[in-house]
Amino acid sequence: MPQYAIKARKLYDVHGDKVKLTRDVCEGILKYSRSSKIVQTATGAFLTLTNAKGIDSWIGGTEIFTQAGLNKFKNNRHYGLWPWMEITGAGVIQEQVNNSNKWVDTCNMQIPYNSNTRYKVKKEFYNDLFAECKLTRGW
Repeated sequence: MPQYAIKARKLYDVHGDKVKLTRDVCEGILKYSRSSKIVQTATGAFLTLTNAKGIDSWIGGTEIFTQAGLNKFKNNRHYGLWPWMEITGAGVIQEQVNNSNKWVDTCNMQIPYNSNTRYKVKKEFYNDLFAECKLTRGW
């Protein structure tokens, strides 16, 4: 789990500053990213798809990787969104898994690799996440 994202979430829980939360997570992503830049690329693709489909739409993990051109990383458990996830980071993006033909939230639940997962940004964070990642950083 990325400690920078968990720390940013704890500060958000105390102060309630969404802009600072998204900025701190972005800074952590940049500081600790590998040369493949999976998180930046996947975050940008996810936001592009969310913007196109609407804030209430769920986006499939494979759809994110296809949009991002990251198919060679197909075994990536959270499709590059782990710093933003509830279970692994800042709690900005929701995740659901198809479990026996029923979609269930994965909050505090470990699920296996290659699961049929989908993602949606929490409404209260969308504007700040989009502004920080797409508009400011161009992801």
